[in-house]
Amino acid sequence: VRLTLPDAIKPQTDLHARLYAEEVRGLRQFTEGAQGELTEAGADADRPKFEKIVTVVAAAETGKLISLKRIDFDYSGGAHPNTLTSGILWDKALKRRIGLSDLLRRDADLTALDQALCSAINAARRARVPDSATISLGGPPGSSCPRAADTPFVLTPGDTPGKAAGLTFLIGPYQVGPRVEGAYEIALPVTGFRSLLAVAYADDFGGRLLKAGDVTPAAVPGPTPEST
Repeated sequence: VRLTLPDAIKPQTDLHARLYAEEVRGLRQFTEGAQGELTEAGADADRPKFEKIVTVVAAAETGKLISLKRIDFDYSGGAHPNTLTSGILWDKALKRRIGLSDLLRRDADLTALDQALCSAINAARRARVPDSATISLGGPPGSSCPRAADTPFVLTPGDTPGKAAGLTFLIGPYQVGPRVEGAYEIALPVTGFRSLLAVAYADDFGGRLLKAGDVTPAAVPGPTPEST
């Protein structure tokens, strides 16, 4: 097991302490479970070791907010490991985690944001798999566009220092298509949802994204069951 936290959170002592405690607790639970399962399986020298690597990286920071991306590599047996990403958004003054509902007005209608996310996902899928079927909101699991309010995200910097130019939504494998397509990271510019922002956080957004749409990082070879 391994945990990596970014230097960017060191000044935020409450965030650092809470995140460290949560992650270490989770890694200990994983270790205990893995040891129990491997013990039950017997002394199989050829069986790959279980592995869990949690890496938290800084995504963006504004005057009020710090946004982190959490990457969780998990191998708990089976044919292949899984890597899932999620977002952590921290209000530096309030010293607490917040979500999309906090960033937006209480009466915000997310229909346009949902549609923009769905359109961007379909464009990203066609670029990756040209013959992929178009998906829509409200479809069956695995072939439906996710709602923005139910999707992990991170703040995304742009051309203006200290401002978030948009949001990047983190779409996991299997969520919008077969596993072979992999995960998607979809960046939407603030110009498409500025009117939805809560007054308290409106000043934290500004500038233009350096890239919108599919901003999924290139695949980086990681640990595999065969190499452990």
